[in-house]
Amino acid sequence: GAGDDTVHINNSTVPAGMTAATSTITVNLGDPTASDTLTVNSQTGSNDVMVVRPSAVTQGAGTVDYTADNLPDVVYTGTEHINLVGQLSEGDSFGVDGTAGNDTFEYFSGDTVDSGHVLGTMNLGVGAGVTLPEISFANMNPGVVRAFNVHGAQGGADVFLFVATDSDDTIV
Repeated sequence: GAGDDTVHINNSTVPAGMTAATSTITVNLGDPTASDTLTVNSQTGSNDVMVVRPSAVTQGAGTVDYTADNLPDVVYTGTEHINLVGQLSEGDSFGVDGTAGNDTFEYFSGDTVDSGHVLGTMNLGVGAGVTLPEISFANMNPGVVRAFNVHGAQGGADVFLFVATDSDDTIV
């Protein structure tokens, strides 16, 4: 609704009455101009890859996809901030899909090797483009690949910017 909304999705099992591979959890946080936050946690005991699939046309909308189909995907609207929380010891990771248009991704290293955030603009060239909700991540295994624009819609002339810390950084 209106105002600053916060929703946490933290399911250790598939909710009753749902099927992980075919069900979705829908979160509508209202007008995407305030400071609405969606936090999506990985499943304990599972090696999760959570992929944010933003909308190419609607600001603050998209899906957080559990690629292993171990939990229902989370469909969101009206979201300015997404927090992805993994289980570091389980090898959890994340990705961000792009659109068929021109996309820009900005990856910022965090204070620890398992954290950081991602900004972006999707579908440039069609008007001003659609701003990606700010994606913060924590407890994501630094030894596992973080995949950008490889899971679904691909196309256009995409840009990936890596913003390092003030310390020594290694890109593999």
